[in-house]
Amino acid sequence: MDRRQFLVAATCAASGMTAVKPADASASQSDLVGVCDIHLHAAPDSKARSLSEYDMALEAKAAGYRAVLFKSNDFSCHDRAYLLRQAIPGIELFGSLVLNRATGASLNVYAVEKALATTGNLCRTVWMPTLDAEYAVRTFKQSTPFIRVSDGNGKLLPETLKIMELCAQADVAFATGHSSPAESLLMAQAAHDMGFKKCIITHPNTLIWKMTTAQLEKAASLGAWIEFCYLGRFWGEDSAMPDYPRQSLQEATAILRVAPERTFITTDLGQVGMPRPVEGMQLARNELLKAGFDSSSLRSMLCSVPSYLIGLDKHMSRRLYG
Repeated sequence: MDRRQFLVAATCAASGMTAVKPADASASQSDLVGVCDIHLHAAPDSKARSLSEYDMALEAKAAGYRAVLFKSNDFSCHDRAYLLRQAIPGIELFGSLVLNRATGASLNVYAVEKALATTGNLCRTVWMPTLDAEYAVRTFKQSTPFIRVSDGNGKLLPETLKIMELCAQADVAFATGHSSPAESLLMAQAAHDMGFKKCIITHPNTLIWKMTTAQLEKAASLGAWIEFCYLGRFWGEDSAMPDYPRQSLQEATAILRVAPERTFITTDLGQVGMPRPVEGMQLARNELLKAGFDSSSLRSMLCSVPSYLIGLDKHMSRRLYG
């Protein structure tokens, strides 16, 4: 057993999950047919990753995934998705753009325009700042420069609204990134007011971005989509990311049940020593089935909602629009 396998086994044991052995992967492929994981990390990146985008695409295809959307906090990856598709047919591969300082010292509208115009139209999510978000930098008491999305007085910046308008025109998802819960709700309200249907609240189930039940209900009522990142069930003591407290299964399932018809699940995996994304998705599905979620609900959260958000399906049931 190598170090990664040891850490994964320890993580699963600590969280009450059963590790998926590599030999078992093919036997459980049908469980993941149609899955769209639209938030994960792979190399090349500015941080070490557990696998490359190429290997991730191969593993996802072998597991029966319908689609993968890659995310890098520092670099665009929609351009590489264009090349990966030619090398690995039979799976939908997309990239995204994150508006951290690598794109400029403030929100860069021009970078968004160019990303949305890139060959193949494979940039299917534009994220507000993550690691460089003002809220994250201030809350974690970091000394690095940050990027604002609001004026601090309850009003979104014109650039934030312009980027949302560009996403609406291109039918591309807009994600709130590491903005504060209050800022994320401002963005959900703005999307509602302009009739934009693809505003995503980024992982409001973890750490400083955790929303209250009332806030989640408000976001859903405004027509926003709630991203549940399963990474919070994997990190913690005895994992490769021990500095973050592991979310309990009870809390995780409670959040998933607030607005299940407007919620989707991503892994946010790709960190060295953590479960690989396909492995993590299988663990998540197995755990939620045991927790009482039926296959229809899981199919919505793992397949239908994310496929709609990245443009593979043009319509969702009217009842999901709120």
